[in-house]
Amino acid sequence: MKMSMHIDKALLKSVVHAYGCESKTEAVKMALREMDCKSASTNSSRTTWA
Repeated sequence: MKMSMHIDKALLKSVVHAYGCESKTEAVKMALREMDCKSASTNSSRTTWA
């Protein structure tokens, strides 16, 4: 899905560098998956991502 988001450029650049992401999209996906995993302990209906 393609969408527009307002993301802090410095924060995104820092995450891309710190985690060795190959793209900004990869960094956003990684962050969303991490947040989903963290919520798993309180939500039993967690989605499994490929």
